[in-house]
Amino acid sequence: MLKTGIKPILAGRSKTVESIGQKYSLQTRIFDLEDTNNIQKHIEDTMLVVNLAGPFQYTSEKLIQACLYTKTHYIDIAG
Repeated sequence: MLKTGIKPILAGRSKTVESIGQKYSLQTRIFDLEDTNNIQKHIEDTMLVVNLAGPFQYTSEKLIQACLYTKTHYIDIAG
């Protein structure tokens, strides 16, 4: 993805994601998935959210709701 010029924004619930972002010169965002309004603030400027944060039964509902509100595309790896 980086070779094509696409620069994803890495997001996570802990600061661990920051070291990966620094390694690849990518923007990072740290936020939890408890509050839909807070999620909306962090994704409102994005076109697509790829959810890798499991377990999905706990993380997907509020994230999907925030994506619907912000008209952000959503995909996850749960199948």
